[in-house]
Amino acid sequence: MKKFLGVFITLISLGCLWAGITYPTVGGLIYKTAASTESSFYGLELATYEVDGVQMAFYQPKQAKSDSQSTVPSTSPSNKPVLLMIHGFASSKETWLRFAKHFSKDFQVYIPDLAGH
Repeated sequence: MKKFLGVFITLISLGCLWAGITYPTVGGLIYKTAASTESSFYGLELATYEVDGVQMAFYQPKQAKSDSQSTVPSTSPSNKPVLLMIHGFASSKETWLRFAKHFSKDFQVYIPDLAGH
């Protein structure tokens, strides 16, 4: 019985260690993949730009293939008005993705991720 208990405790300990090491990595990967897939359904893409040495991420309308390497917001002319969706405290840019689907056909939707929030 003592041998069984020792093996059981060892397996539980190893399972907890494995979950503690992999959960943030696996969870983060799943979250990023889901957000990327959802944003592409709504005609948005993730882009970044630098402000005073700090990388800022945001969703913007999808660009043509030749402009996809751009790291600044789109400046291409469009007949659509611009809609800027800003999240609140303790939130992120992904909060607005499901709302953006209702506006992306009629507006150029930009969703910045505010630093420090």
